[in-house]
Amino acid sequence: MIFSLFRKRKTAKDTPAKKAPVIKEVSINDIDNSEELFSKLIHASSTQQEKQLCLRIVTLCNEDKISISDIKQNISQIDRLLQIGLLLDNKEALTQLCPNANEKLFLQFAQEGLTAKSRTHAFNQLTDIKSFETLLSATKGKDKTIYRAAQEKVNLHTQAEQALLEIQNQVAHNLESLTKLASSTYAPQFEAKLELLIQTWQQYIDHSDARFHPSTSQLEQFEQAKLICENTIFELEEKQTAKQDKQTQQPVELVIEEVETLDNEKETQLVETCKNACLDLLDNQNDEAFEALQHLFVDTLKENLSESAVKQLQRLQNFAEAENTLSRLVSKFVEQNINESQASAELETWFKSLPAEIKQSNHESIVKAQHAIFERKKAFKEQKAEQKAAIDELFNLFRRGFSAINNGQVRRSAGINKGIEDQLEKIDLDKAPAMLNKKLEEFNEKLAKLQDWHEYATEPKKLELIAKMEKLINCGINPELLANKVKDLQTQWKQLSQGSSDKHQELWEQFNEHAQKAYAPCKSFFDEVGQLRKTNLEKREQMVLQLQEYIAGMNWSGADFKQVIKLLRAAKEQWQSYSPVERSASQKVQKQFNECIQNIQKQLDVEFADNQLIKENLIKKAEEAITIENARESVETIKSLQQQWKNVGLIERKTEQKLWEEFRKNCDAVFEKRNAQSKEFKKQLQDNLNAANEICDKLEALLAADTLDLNVAEALQEEYKQVGMIPKPSIETTQNRFRAAADAIIKKNRQLRLSKQEEKWINLEKLAKDVEACEEAWLNESSYDHLKEQLQQDSNNIQNLPYDIIGFQSRVDRVLENSITEIDHCASTLNEICIRMEILANIESPTAEQALRMHLQVERLKNDFGQSDTVREQLDELTRQWYSLGPISDEVRAPLKERFKICRDTIIE
Repeated sequence: MIFSLFRKRKTAKDTPAKKAPVIKEVSINDIDNSEELFSKLIHASSTQQEKQLCLRIVTLCNEDKISISDIKQNISQIDRLLQIGLLLDNKEALTQLCPNANEKLFLQFAQEGLTAKSRTHAFNQLTDIKSFETLLSATKGKDKTIYRAAQEKVNLHTQAEQALLEIQNQVAHNLESLTKLASSTYAPQFEAKLELLIQTWQQYIDHSDARFHPSTSQLEQFEQAKLICENTIFELEEKQTAKQDKQTQQPVELVIEEVETLDNEKETQLVETCKNACLDLLDNQNDEAFEALQHLFVDTLKENLSESAVKQLQRLQNFAEAENTLSRLVSKFVEQNINESQASAELETWFKSLPAEIKQSNHESIVKAQHAIFERKKAFKEQKAEQKAAIDELFNLFRRGFSAINNGQVRRSAGINKGIEDQLEKIDLDKAPAMLNKKLEEFNEKLAKLQDWHEYATEPKKLELIAKMEKLINCGINPELLANKVKDLQTQWKQLSQGSSDKHQELWEQFNEHAQKAYAPCKSFFDEVGQLRKTNLEKREQMVLQLQEYIAGMNWSGADFKQVIKLLRAAKEQWQSYSPVERSASQKVQKQFNECIQNIQKQLDVEFADNQLIKENLIKKAEEAITIENARESVETIKSLQQQWKNVGLIERKTEQKLWEEFRKNCDAVFEKRNAQSKEFKKQLQDNLNAANEICDKLEALLAADTLDLNVAEALQEEYKQVGMIPKPSIETTQNRFRAAADAIIKKNRQLRLSKQEEKWINLEKLAKDVEACEEAWLNESSYDHLKEQLQQDSNNIQNLPYDIIGFQSRVDRVLENSITEIDHCASTLNEICIRMEILANIESPTAEQALRMHLQVERLKNDFGQSDTVREQLDELTRQWYSLGPISDEVRAPLKERFKICRDTIIE
């Protein structure tokens, strides 16, 4: 803590005390300086003060006087940043200030936010139902708004859970019904029931909310049961078809058997020839063989045949046509992609129409047809699964997209729309559910409205940003602040343009042109900053070399580790002072510095560990000393251990404190045991108490004396330290009394020292009054011999004056030697000194002096860069300059003197 070096001199008893000027504290709502607001917020001592400061920062930020980047750069506490972000009007500010804010933090601020607005904003960020339930119990009877909102969220969640449970029950019932249907035999209503169950199931799949969709295991069970039902229907259709085929057509083998029963040898031979030709067609499936067979049938049927022979020939001809058609369809299907729906559907339809005897044969064409149909069904199933997955994802995207549109999130909506377009490429909209097309039309319509609204709403804001950027051109503000403002405006423009179409290209070109012009003055500034960073980097490199040399030449076995700790602390502080530096360029030297620090720390850790082991061993010995029966021997042992403890080197402070408490506990146990055994224990305690009280009496008497003998005070304090144990009931009272007396002596010594120091300036002021009186008489062309005599007398009597007052001494000499001359610009110089004092005291200057004050502040920043004069040193220098100036009339000096005195008293206090 830094104490003032000066005190206001006491007023004589017969002189009425002048009331010190009261400097009214500036209201937080009147503070426009962002750095001052940030500093006050970081050190805020109460919730009310924190609230006022946050609200003031938010107000200035909404007025564009403070940027988001300024807030984030100057405030590091996440709770303060989140508090400000919740209060700001800009919706994106919260994300910029606290990108990593989580559910837990929002829950905390929904309960403890400074204002109703911040609590509501924090509540709106919550998504977990557990958070709403926590708020429901925490805010009951405390925050009606948050309580009602949380209650509404919990009720909606409960209703949604009930609806979900009901849908899940329906899904399970539907699946159970289908499973029962799959395990039953075919009945008249079998196909109608299956179709109804499939339609109902599809409604669950097409539901816009993914939570209502059946699970993966349920989908697999449904598909398996559905396949069983379809196989049941398929088998029934095959049986019916086979039955019809047996009634209308016989396979070629039966026809051949009938051929053998013909009576006419010629007819038998003709039919036999056709049969052989049909068998050849099975082996050689081509158009030429089929054509030749057709001609053979035509020629044969022209013969005069019996009715039985004609029927057998016609059956052979039908079989040949069926076999040729099947062969053609298989070839067509194989040559094309198996996903070709027309060829595969035609093949499957024709295959179903074949008699069962043909389908059960092992001919190559039959095997090819069966394989082709299997591949078609497999591909169709995979395609259907892909379509379903794409449709499910589309409904999920629609749900998220509608949510983003309702929240006005243009960028997120545009991103979701891109995802929707990607998914639409995977499906056939003509075969998609009608609900999907409806959702797509609705989403596109709402997205178009949102984008139109965004373009309409952002145009005035973009024009406003252009105007703000134009004002920054040649505005003359600090380049670093200017660069931040330009960057902040560019960020705002980027945020406004996110998720919208490029309809404002002309505005963007105008904005960008102003930005380039506004940023032009910053280039030279950042060049200087770059040079500063380069210089700091060189200093850091030099510092690393020094540390490396120190480590290499250090004999750690005989090191003074107290000095090592001081060096380590000083190195870290000096390293931080060499900033800023270029981050990328300084990574290597930073790594080297860290390695040096780590190497030194390793040596310290070794020393700490060794000393810790020694002290732990001493603790064990002290614990063993408790068990020694002889009290004197145990006490002597403890004293020896205490002396050894003092001689042990350093260890970490926390560990040292912990070990000391344990060691002290064992020592106290030994002393208490000794005292319990001693007959004079109580008497010794009382004697110690009397000695302590006597020392306190002497300290209090020393405090009451006019003079203060510090040697005596220090001796008494050292004597008090040597006082042994005192009765426990008196320990706190006696120690408090001793501390109070010791603190009072320290305070009195400080006051006497400061009073003696201030006495020099009081003497100077007294002589200055004599000089001013002489100069005033000279200005009025009056005789001032008697005043000069008084000045000479006071000058001879007053010896205790501040050093280095050459200017004032020259002024005195001019008066005594009757060589008073007017000084040019004396009044303006005194006025300038007043303004410098007001800057130093942080007191507002008169309105007419604001321009000069600004000029002096800039000059002061330039001159003070790299210097470290204290406030007291600057005050003394300005006081010397003040008293060195004259003559000047009282009419001019009086108001300036009043301002000067207020500033000086304020700084001293």
